[in-house]
Amino acid sequence: MKRQYLHSLLLLILHQLLLTVFLCCEFWLHLDFKAEAVMPLSVILLTDSGAAFIQLQNYRSNSFLKHYTLVLVFVSWCMLFLRLEIPVFSGLGLLLYALLPLVLSRFFLSFIFQASVYSGRKPALYLHLTLTLLTLVSFPSSYLFNLLLGVQWLVSISSFGVILLANKKRSLYFFRQEGRSLLISLLLILLPAVLYSLVFRYNPVFLSNTGLYVLIGLPLVSVHRILKNSLQNTSESGRPAVSFLLSPIALFGAAVLSALGWFLALPVIAIFILLHTALWFILLCYFGAAYQALRLSANKSSTLYSDPLTWLNREEGLKKEFSNYLHDAVLQDLLSVKNLAAKADRPEIRTLIISTLNRLNTSIRDEMQACSPALLSSMTLRENFEKLLEGIAETYPLKKVQVRLDCPDDLFLIEPYNRIVFRLIKELANNAFKHSNASEIRVCLSVEDRCVLLSVLDNGTGFTTLPSDLFKHKGLASVLETLTAAGGALNITPNEPSGLCASVTLPMKGDTSYEHFIDR
Repeated sequence: MKRQYLHSLLLLILHQLLLTVFLCCEFWLHLDFKAEAVMPLSVILLTDSGAAFIQLQNYRSNSFLKHYTLVLVFVSWCMLFLRLEIPVFSGLGLLLYALLPLVLSRFFLSFIFQASVYSGRKPALYLHLTLTLLTLVSFPSSYLFNLLLGVQWLVSISSFGVILLANKKRSLYFFRQEGRSLLISLLLILLPAVLYSLVFRYNPVFLSNTGLYVLIGLPLVSVHRILKNSLQNTSESGRPAVSFLLSPIALFGAAVLSALGWFLALPVIAIFILLHTALWFILLCYFGAAYQALRLSANKSSTLYSDPLTWLNREEGLKKEFSNYLHDAVLQDLLSVKNLAAKADRPEIRTLIISTLNRLNTSIRDEMQACSPALLSSMTLRENFEKLLEGIAETYPLKKVQVRLDCPDDLFLIEPYNRIVFRLIKELANNAFKHSNASEIRVCLSVEDRCVLLSVLDNGTGFTTLPSDLFKHKGLASVLETLTAAGGALNITPNEPSGLCASVTLPMKGDTSYEHFIDR
């Protein structure tokens, strides 16, 4: 994670350096600098400052924050080229502008759905890619290019609305969580944009791409809330010195450099060059400080656990369990294959070797799935759970048990709750298969009032009274430990007319349940 943070910061430094060099070349070539360029350059400076501020505090390499930073950088270069009248650069700006509908639609959809599966994802992506490619190919024809560009924006907006309607529940969940932040961002961005448009309403050249500024500013408050949550969830030893002084220093430096430029009667573009150079210098200094701080923190042994001995014992138990698996399953099969290799010329021996290797392959895959559940992004969450239950049933071929999953088709659980629920279903369903002697197992899953409700019911023998050592068994102890850490609860009660019912409640706590990849 630390290495990713430094790499992202280094890329931002490179971007700032190239942009500053580009402005210097423009100044050196004495290109005509018109008054209408002040607005785009000011927005570029604000965009770059925002990207720098976000990246400097993105210690946990949050995917959404990185994505937003890249969008800001892309928009900066797009506006930088579009403002020039030199055919080469204006043409390059138009080509970048043709990619904007695709870039922005992908960004906002990933913001809403957290890059998970949603209805209409593939058709919309293929349609956007096709239109973008056609627009780029039609660049030599100005009329066709502008026509396809307009169609591209229209299709992007329309498909975005259709996708939101097709995934109504998840969209409503998102707007319940982020509606206030989006509204505040819209007001903060829209009011200045409206005032600016009114002032320059008779000068259309000053109003180009004004709508673009509003679009990229929409997630502003959400981004800063995510940054706040990220800082609260990151230990002091896991991050470099806090950059709370960056904003006042940058503002003070910008004011001083602007005043100095005005006092010395420097060209306006020279003032922007000074400001971008100062921003690049801040990034460079912070990179050096961050590199040193992160290197020192790597050498410090610190623990985040309130009871280190308990967690150490747990870690040792996991290591021992994995070691036993390697010895009893993997190593034994490998030795068997080694001993049979000398007789591999016999058909029956070759068949035995292949079956042993296939069994070993299956065993390793099962162990990998147990350690880190792989939820397929090409399938919905319900389909992933159905596949899990089918796999569990296949491991007990002699038990004729009917398994049923009751959950909404559009069920949506954000990280890390989707994986937690995956493990819970696996453990509880396995227990029901092993010990219940049931003919039917039913798994019920729903989300109500930001709380995950999971029940695993069977019609087996059950208990008249629950054993006192029930939760000391390895499987249930693991479930209980997970739920305790996540703030949930597990209750096991008799099921009517027979069997048991294991009920799990797992709260997704308020606004923090929508973490925007904070833990990724």
